[in-house]
Amino acid sequence: MKTLPLRVTSGARTPAERISTSPVARWGALGLAALLAACAATPSHPPPARHARPAAQPMYFYPQHGQSERRQDRDRYECYQWAARQTRSDPGMTPLRSVRSAPDPDPAPGRDTAIGAATGAAIGAMVASPHHAGEGAVAGLILGALIGASSDQARAEQWQAQAAARDRGRAGPWHDFRRAMSACMTGRGYTVG
Repeated sequence: MKTLPLRVTSGARTPAERISTSPVARWGALGLAALLAACAATPSHPPPARHARPAAQPMYFYPQHGQSERRQDRDRYECYQWAARQTRSDPGMTPLRSVRSAPDPDPAPGRDTAIGAATGAAIGAMVASPHHAGEGAVAGLILGALIGASSDQARAEQWQAQAAARDRGRAGPWHDFRRAMSACMTGRGYTVG
């Protein structure tokens, strides 16, 4: 009977084989990809462009019935006073509070995503059993990144809504004043241009 030599292997794998088949490595790669995708996501609506307060366009009134210069001055003065009372705004007065441009969104976009991922990874590692701390950290990282990304999105939408409301509020009083002034001067026999 012929015996064949028996080849015994230790069953040890190379470090590259251990990493490629490790569940922690697979979950870690998935978590890293999710984190990078959440950080790279752009908001669905870009923040509105900041622009200076629109300059007031001058109003011109042309007499239709040959009113004298003195009468025109008096009509403009009385209509100005009436329009200011009606609209509760006086464009000729300096505002008591300063008008500031819209602030930049605070905090920076992506901040909550990064904080959520780091916090989730730390909590996941602490909660998991000692033998599965790496897997717990990866699961916590993914969940924390998702929660942080939703917080970032909600903050961006809230900031955009506030900026839109500020922009609407800036044009209102001047527009209303112009309409009131035009109505008054038209009623007194002027063409508004």
